[in-house]
Amino acid sequence: MKPLQIVLCVMLLLGWSCKKSDELPDRMVCTIEGELLVWESDKKVEFDPDDPPVIYLMEQRYYKPWSPYRVPLHSVTVNAQGRFSMEFELEKEGEYYLEIEGFNENLYYDMAPSPELLYQKKQSIDYRLVAKSWAIPRFINEVNLPGDTFSYVSGIGQQTWPLLVLVGETDTTMPWIHQTWGGSAIKNTRHFVSGQLIRSGLARDTNIYFFVPPGDTSIVEIRY
Repeated sequence: MKPLQIVLCVMLLLGWSCKKSDELPDRMVCTIEGELLVWESDKKVEFDPDDPPVIYLMEQRYYKPWSPYRVPLHSVTVNAQGRFSMEFELEKEGEYYLEIEGFNENLYYDMAPSPELLYQKKQSIDYRLVAKSWAIPRFINEVNLPGDTFSYVSGIGQQTWPLLVLVGETDTTMPWIHQTWGGSAIKNTRHFVSGQLIRSGLARDTNIYFFVPPGDTSIVEIRY
């Protein structure tokens, strides 16, 4: 029995040692590299080569548990191809973010990588920016039922339009152009028009979703 017990102890120690060696240290130098891309595409972000964007490595700290603030730790300027690379010593329990400054005015919303992705020995992380887009609404109702009515309460992006009630069969392109963000969902929010549809005597609140191509002006067909 004794030789068997000794073998088992050795195996347990080896297993614990291997597991321990796979864990990341409490502090280490992390290499973060990537490039600037347009969100939901592989298109490179365009910027003035004489005034390139700067990527900041930020650490989130707290005055109190409910009062966070961010401190810049390191920064790097992207090269002519929109790529960046930085090295900095981070703490395993730290909360770190990437922020960007000086990007093209036609790109206005940044999709930074999650902070938990930054604490690795080396990783490649694309920093994506959302392109501005413009949308012209076109309301279409091919059904002509008695009392068929659609009245909306919200517009595109953060802009709203004058109150409009559409009755019966309709195909109307509005004389309005709305600036918004291009793409599908952003921060779990999709483009939609919210309104009330009255059909066959029944009234119901409804959301009509649509897609706006990045960096483009498009007529958005809103069918109800």
